[in-house]
Amino acid sequence: MSKRVPEVIRGLSREQAPHFYKLNQKTPQPTAVEPGQIWSTYSYLNLPDLAETSTDEPRIVVILAGTGGLEARYEQVTTVPISLMLWAATDFDLIVPKGESPLAYQFMVEVWNETPTLKAHLKACLGKLSERAMTVLRSVHVARLVDENLPAAAKAWVGLPLMGDSDTRIAFQEAEIEALEYLAKAATTAVFAELTASVVADQPTKTRHRFEVKPIFGNLADFLKGPKRAFASSTLSQNDVIISKVEGDDTFVFELLERRRESRVYLVIHDLSASLEGKVCIVTLVTADTEIHSEPAEMHKGAEIQIGNISNFDKKKITRIEIEAE
Repeated sequence: MSKRVPEVIRGLSREQAPHFYKLNQKTPQPTAVEPGQIWSTYSYLNLPDLAETSTDEPRIVVILAGTGGLEARYEQVTTVPISLMLWAATDFDLIVPKGESPLAYQFMVEVWNETPTLKAHLKACLGKLSERAMTVLRSVHVARLVDENLPAAAKAWVGLPLMGDSDTRIAFQEAEIEALEYLAKAATTAVFAELTASVVADQPTKTRHRFEVKPIFGNLADFLKGPKRAFASSTLSQNDVIISKVEGDDTFVFELLERRRESRVYLVIHDLSASLEGKVCIVTLVTADTEIHSEPAEMHKGAEIQIGNISNFDKKKITRIEIEAE
């Protein structure tokens, strides 16, 4: 979707254009991707077997997770965009000062806005964050994943927490999520294309799994084997939303979670049988009014399955969950 960019951003972009040109000229281009690298992205991408994607305003991103050679164009990495709108920084935006990156200005890294990105979408490497900035970036990312307070050392690098539903930064975050759709759309399409191709190529030996499960409100620990351990949710209660199934050799225990200030709904896989490990699944939440489909995701213990950004989500309205895996 085409988005209007404020004139202040266009002005800054024009001012920095000579700097980016010189940076591209003197920065050796890597043959492999690694966390901390800063990349520009293509505005237009058209790969065989994939629908073309485009944007009027390609973003600069930081590699959050992912490694390997750039020749694997259909492989995904996880990126987070940078922004110059420092007024919108929250406690999950890393503010990078001058001198901590090859860029000639201060910017923020939207750690909360991680996006799957095809390596084919990476255009030019502009350098890397400093080791100090990367150390803080990792600590902010981990704190967000486990829903814990930020380490004291990281607080000097971030903004203030969101201040409720009326905080104007929420609208900014919603616009930023939309602005990164060109990257997420291509990555999601590639997963579907790979899944379809593998089914066609290996149809006789492929096993399709389909489950229908009703959500259970209870204590997650009661559904897990072995000693209790730290979970993605901050506390355990009888109100944990559990999606559990035992069917032949197939078993799993998922937990449905929501980050309200981001309107983000997702599943965490706490237990999984070997028969399902590594399979790609799509999860559908069914309510009386609608069906909500997840992004395709590989199933592994500890992995997250992103359902989507859903405003005013009410977990009590879910009537069943459908899971298809191949």
